[in-house]
Formats: sequence, C-alpha cells, structure tokens
Amino acid sequence: MSLYILVRFSFAGRVTAGRRNYLARSKEKRIGYLRGKTSDGAVAVVSVSKVGRDFRIGCGIKDHLCHPSVRDIEGVRREALLVFDVRDAIYQSI
Repeated sequence: MSLYILVRFSFAGRVTAGRRNYLARSKEKRIGYLRGKTSDGAVAVVSVSKVGRDFRIGCGIKDHLCHPSVRDIEGVRREALLVFDVRDAIYQSI
C-alpha cells in the first residue's frame, strides 16, 4: 500500500500537506550595513538583512535575529547596541 501526500500552495504562503500547515520560508535579503565603533574604539561593520517581516544582523561570525518588535532601522541600531555593543552606528543602504 502506498501513501500519497497532496501538497497545495495557498495565497497566504502556507504549504498544506495532508492535515498539517507549514509556513513557507522567506528569502533573506541584505538591505544595508551599520558602521560604528565598539567600546574599545575599533571600527565595527554590522550587516543588516530582512527576512520576511523580521530583521537579522551580523557582526563578524556572529549572527542575531532581532526581536519581533524591531520594525525599522532605528530599532535595528538599538539592537546592534545591545547585542554587539556597536555605538554611534550610521546606516548605509545597498
């Protein structure tokens, strides 16, 4: 006996397989950089990406998904200050 699974794509981006609903993943798009200084005075570059409605920031080899309440670049700057200790950050779009 073989098992057939019907997979449908709806307009909301949900993938339906049998009775389960899964959200389709959004592509990550790099939107710019934050350039600032760390607490010891070194220059830091933080990459800013948009994943669906959320923001993802990265500095060096570290990566961080921002809190869902972050919805604009000012929120991303605050998050970079809290996570990577990057001060006086200036945003540069791509």
